[in-house]
Amino acid sequence: MSASRTVLLVGATQGLGLALAERYLGEGWNVVATTLAPSPGLTDLADRFHDRLEIHPLDITDAAAVAALRDTLSTRSLAALHIVAGILPVETAPVWEQPSDIVLKVLETNAFGGVRLATAFADLVAPEGVFAFTSSGMGSMTRNDRGGAPLYRISKAALNMLVRSFAAEHASGRAVLLICPGWVKTQMGGDLATVEIADSVDGIYRLVCQARATDGAPFLEYTGDTVPW
Repeated sequence: MSASRTVLLVGATQGLGLALAERYLGEGWNVVATTLAPSPGLTDLADRFHDRLEIHPLDITDAAAVAALRDTLSTRSLAALHIVAGILPVETAPVWEQPSDIVLKVLETNAFGGVRLATAFADLVAPEGVFAFTSSGMGSMTRNDRGGAPLYRISKAALNMLVRSFAAEHASGRAVLLICPGWVKTQMGGDLATVEIADSVDGIYRLVCQARATDGAPFLEYTGDTVPW
């Protein structure tokens, strides 16, 4: 890879992650992308940017795989660690009525896995680098005025709390961001989503590039507005 800035982008298979990979590459970054399995879109990016895109298979819930990737990338310096990976559970029953293995899988994917990965890679993120975590307005207690999607909500609320702790323990002068991408028109967002993917990506990319170290981990909309906790 060239000497330009490098981002480790976790969860670049499709949707928002794939669009962010294309944006970083278009802006001249090196991208180390992870995916459960390469999609046609990611493969196309690899053909177009073969000198600056590196793809690694990864399940964010697999601690051994995360450790192995950390060893593989041990000599890299990252300007940004950007975690997008997440799942939207289809089950809408109360959490206590859902199978324990399903609950744990969602929590591991949306909350524990990303912070565990960030902790493992923290020493590779350069001084004045950025940790960016993809949260959701549905993880805001203030905004929860109608209920629904209980497992997804608690997974993102858990992520928010874990990232606040991560920032206190590992920031060391680097920026830590919780970013709400909006209700984006992706496969995950569905047909009723209200935010164009290009608008979300523009805002997220701007936040990452403009990020500066602050106390805690600000919870921000892709527009730059603060999301109430």
